[in-house]
Amino acid sequence: GLSIPTLGEPWQVQKIYFNQDLSAKKWITIHEKMLEAGLESPFADHLEDFKKRDNQRHNWLSTRIDCSEFFTARDRALLSHATQIDPEGGFFSASRKAARTYWPTEEFELALDLTGREPLNRDLDFQETDLFACVTFDDGRRVPDEGMLPASPAADDLD
Repeated sequence: GLSIPTLGEPWQVQKIYFNQDLSAKKWITIHEKMLEAGLESPFADHLEDFKKRDNQRHNWLSTRIDCSEFFTARDRALLSHATQIDPEGGFFSASRKAARTYWPTEEFELALDLTGREPLNRDLDFQETDLFACVTFDDGRRVPDEGMLPASPAADDLD
């Protein structure tokens, strides 16, 4: 492999995740919650496809992270890319707004875990709520549970 000694010793990341934002479980739940709230759901025509995909899925929703306090900042950042994401398109639709209320999390699949802990049970979803669970610094100290930075208070003023 490539070795550049001036960059320091090689290292290995301890965890790698795949984003699973398009999980069937998420969008079926949002569909049902929208109907319960008397809202029209854009997912009615897609339910069978969602269910089929859910039954055949090969991905695993190992991790659920509460991101509700970051959604405003995320949406504002995406709006600055109007040439790539239509501000009037589906991403900013009523269903996406409903997702903020009914499913305020982001889901991930733990693809690589080199933390040394016992493997998670792949038959169970949502076993983690912290992307840094069991990650350690080079000296062996665990990354603190409160290692996440809070969202900027100014971001809340953007709604």
